[in-house]
Amino acid sequence: MTESDVRSYLEGRVSKDPRAGEVLAGLRAGDGTRHNAPKPASSLEQEQIPKPALGNTLFSIVLPIPPSVNNMYTLGIRRKFLTPIARAWKNQAKLKVRQQHKLKQPFTGAVSVDIAIHPSSFRRFDLDNRLKCLLDALMDGGLIADDNQIFDIHIVKKQPCSHARATMLVIFEADNG
Repeated sequence: MTESDVRSYLEGRVSKDPRAGEVLAGLRAGDGTRHNAPKPASSLEQEQIPKPALGNTLFSIVLPIPPSVNNMYTLGIRRKFLTPIARAWKNQAKLKVRQQHKLKQPFTGAVSVDIAIHPSSFRRFDLDNRLKCLLDALMDGGLIADDNQIFDIHIVKKQPCSHARATMLVIFEADNG
């Protein structure tokens, strides 16, 4: 996913979430800054936010649509097991996350995630049943250390398209404290 794809995705979110406008403003300014609370436009220009080691880094990750949580596990005699479909998806997602980022160590700070699911058909499904697999893929792929670092999640279901996918914009938050 290129920077122009990230920009167009964020432009679509501006009307629904003012924070998307702030991320977009940071991208337009070229400094990649992300502001934690909505601020008026005049204060955005004046505010200087210190950058941590990784700064307010954006990663875009494109994965195949995950299996539903309802289809992830099968019951054994005394415990649950991953189904072969879920195991195959997790292995594929882990490889794709590792291919799409080049971090040597997983990020350990606060993380914000924007997810857009592009299904292949109009078949109904619950977004929350797909969420766990996607967040676990970030951890399994080595992008973040633990999924309890995620403090902000936005998920949307897009119109069906020929290439079904889940697009995630992962934002490493600046440490403002």
